[in-house]
Formats: sequence, structure tokens, C-alpha cells
Amino acid sequence: MWSCLERLARDGGLLAGAGGATPWRGVLERAEELRPELAGLVGGHGGSVGLRPGAPAETLAALATLRELGAAVALLPPGSPAEGLVEVELRPGAHPGAVAPILHGPPAVRPQGGTVTVFSSATTGPSRPHAWRWESLLARVRVPGPVRGGAWLSAYPLYTFAGLQALLHALEGAGSLVLLSPADSLDAAIRWSTRFRLAMATPTFWRRALLTGLPEPREGLTVERLSMGGEPATQDLLDRLGLAFPSARITHVYASSEQGSLFSVSDRQAGFPAGWIGRRLASGAALEIRDGELWVSSDPGKPFRPTGDLVALHGGRVSFEGRRNDVVNVGGRKVNLLRVETVLRSLPEIADVRTYPTASVVTGQLVAADLVLQTGRDPEAFRTALPGLLRNLLAPEERPRRIRFLDAIPVSPAGKVVRA
Repeated sequence: MWSCLERLARDGGLLAGAGGATPWRGVLERAEELRPELAGLVGGHGGSVGLRPGAPAETLAALATLRELGAAVALLPPGSPAEGLVEVELRPGAHPGAVAPILHGPPAVRPQGGTVTVFSSATTGPSRPHAWRWESLLARVRVPGPVRGGAWLSAYPLYTFAGLQALLHALEGAGSLVLLSPADSLDAAIRWSTRFRLAMATPTFWRRALLTGLPEPREGLTVERLSMGGEPATQDLLDRLGLAFPSARITHVYASSEQGSLFSVSDRQAGFPAGWIGRRLASGAALEIRDGELWVSSDPGKPFRPTGDLVALHGGRVSFEGRRNDVVNVGGRKVNLLRVETVLRSLPEIADVRTYPTASVVTGQLVAADLVLQTGRDPEAFRTALPGLLRNLLAPEERPRRIRFLDAIPVSPAGKVVRA
């Protein structure tokens, strides 16, 4: 990381966020300022620290310094306890401080030397930590020539595997980097650049960008390569992104915090080719389907592990059918929430949707739905019409029995729809 920062500082460019921008040279200088005090902090607390990502320049300066010092770092999600760890307190332009470790109770995370701990995105439960050795992460960084240089954009939070991998790839290959939070809009990015060599975010981020309106074409926004992961890339989203960015290469990356990046698909079709099942891919991963669930071996010699993702074969394609815990029991019948959501999303009156289970004293669970209607639609009139629209599209147990109308679907700090 340090050598990449030195190269970027020589070449120019900047690191930007919604709140401002810092030249790469300024990030390197800040890292050098932080080094003496972070060295003392690390040495005084057994080499293990927690770092809660904040302003991009300050966070990267601290992370690069801690990596150079050989510290074990846990990248902490918002609101998570730093129990059992000393947490570095980042104060832009000031000396780094520390929040005293909480010594009672077992540590929530026990990072080991030479590792960085990231957290799952907590869409269906609490965030889970997973430690990676820096050498393993850096060995996965591959930036092909056509992607190098220019401005990159990432809207993945740094405490996730996707966010850290996006950062490491950008340090290796980008000219400038714009780091947004999942709650930011693309308008925050075009303050710094209108042409992006690569833009990375969750499908929910891109769906929200389409819903709220992309920057006008006259503003010159160009995306050469668009990447997304962490959630299924549905066909309607791929089609709409293709219309918005007709010349972009659109890629869906399949990865996990525990096994890393496993494969990617760039043919603008949902799912992946059925021919990939049962063989080792160029990435090293191998795929199997067991009882309707995708199982993955990340590398030769590694055991197959369940992913929790339900899949189905449709001709020559494997489609994602939602998470295993997205299947709920309604009066003894299994209902797949993603299927319900897909049907609702196909209705022209609906701009966005979230489905989730709600308790029922009669059936145990019912399907509930939050809807964002297209501009100008009357919510109560649509509520009255909805049962008739769904009569021939969904089975009785699949039809949402509780409906809420919202201005926007809430998302997690990781930029994903929360269904728990």
C-alpha cells in the first residue's frame, strides 16, 4: 500500500469523497505524520487496533500506516462495539487518539498479526468478522491494462471485503479515486470527475441512482466499466443500466467476505452460464448445486462450502433465486421473497420494492411489501387495484398482505436492502 501511495503521489491525481478532496501527495504526507504516534499506539496495545472508516484521506493514511507497521487491524462497521480492542480515533489534521479498550467480557474480534478483519454486510443478521492476511488480499489484485489510469469510483464501505478490495485495486490501478458512502448520490461524484474508467457499487446503489435520476447527459457523465456485487443483479436492472450506459462494460461480481471474489459475469444477462457448474474456473473457484443451493470451493484443494444462495437451472443459465433465509413459511407453504419482489417490480406502477416477512397469529408469517410508486401514482388507488393485478401472477400465500408506501426503500450502511 505504501509503495502505491508513493507512486500515486508522484503521478498526481486525488482521493475524493462527498465532503472534499485531497491530492495523493497530501494523503502520503498525512500518513507520514501519523506514523510515530500510531507506532506508539500499536506498540502499547499488543499490535491489534480497531479502525472505524471515516473521511477517505484520513482513513487511508491511517490504514496504510498501520499496514506498514505490521499491525493487526479490524475495520469496524458503524455502531459496532470495539470491545476488547483499542480503537484509533481519527481527527482530521490533528494527532491520532485512542478510545480506551473495554476490558470486561471477551473480545468481539481477535485480529492476528499481519491481518485485516472485515465484516459482512448484515443484510439478514448481525455483521460477522472475517480476518484476511494482507499477503492473500494483495495477491488477488489484478488490474488489466485497459482499466488502468483515469478516475475510479467506489461506493462500497471500507469495512466490507468489497470495499477493501475496491480500494486495493484502485491504489494499484487508478489515477484518482472517488470514495462515496452507499447513501451518497452520483451527483457527489461528478463534482470531481465526469468520466470514470471504473465505477463500483451494489445493485441497490445503481437501482437507486436510476430511480432518483442520473446526472443529465449534458453534464457529460461517462462510465467505461460498471461493476456491482453483494446482491443479485436482476435482468431488469441490467437492462436499465445498459440503456443508461450503452457503451459501458457491465460486470456482476460474485464474492463473499469469507471466500473472496469467486467469479464475474459481463454478458449483461442475469445469473451465470450453466456450463460453469462442475468445473474449476479461471479464477480458481469451482461451483456445485446441492439441494437448490450454490456451493463453492474458492481454490483447488479448498472444500466446498454452502453460500446460502438459492439457484435454479433455466436452459443454459443458472439464475439466483434469493437467499435461503429469504424463504418464509406462510401457513405451511414456502414462499420465496425474491420471486414476489420480482413480480411486483414488473408492474409498471412500481418504481422500487422491498419484500420481507411479518408475523401472523394465524399463518405464522405473512408477506409484507414496501413500495415506491412511480411519480404521479395515487397510493390508495393502487392499494385497491393491487389484489386484482396480482391474482394471476402470485399464489394466494405469495401475495403481500401488508403494504406500506415509501418515498425510498431503506438500505443498510453497506448499501444493501435489509430484509431481516
